Amino acid sequence: MKTPKPLLSEAEQSRLAEVRVRLLEPGARARFDELICHEHYLPSADLVGEQLRYVAEVDGQ
Repeated sequence: MKTPKPLLSEAEQSRLAEVRVRLLEPGARARFDELICHEHYLPSADLVGEQLRYVAEVDGQ
């Protein structure tokens, strides 16, 4: 049986290892909502019920 080829190259895997996911800080909520409204394919930041919001960062961005 052959070993399947990786879906990502070594460079892509290395870059992905640099991604950090963290809980959104309360002071960043307005910016988060603005980005969701502008960048997401469903242009609304309105959520129903309790929620936690996370951001993924690479190199602090």
